[in-house]
Amino acid sequence: MTQANKTRIIVIALVIAVLAVFAYAIYYNSTKEVAAPSPHEEINQRADAIENYVRARLAELSPVAPTMGGTFYVTRIRLLDGEGTVNYEDGHMAYVADFTYTITEDNRNVEVTSFTLREDAR
Repeated sequence: MTQANKTRIIVIALVIAVLAVFAYAIYYNSTKEVAAPSPHEEINQRADAIENYVRARLAELSPVAPTMGGTFYVTRIRLLDGEGTVNYEDGHMAYVADFTYTITEDNRNVEVTSFTLREDAR
């Protein structure tokens, strides 16, 4: 066998080996199960979805308007099983409100079902 034939055989064997590795990698990745989020990750996702909803719609939810042309911003949100408390202000006045909410299991649809300003918190 000539040196050129030996080189061809080695190159062909290497190509087959590389193709086999790629085929295995594709098969392995296609059969691998995607892990469900841990309960801790899911709780964080739910909390983030609710907080983002309240922050984005605070001016609509609040029964009072911002003073002196200000804009509301959240300073604190606390959540617990369908209920929450939000501290917010506009730079001039600070408020605290209690709210209730619902959220779908996929964390995509949040709805604040009540929003009550605490009178003693102004």
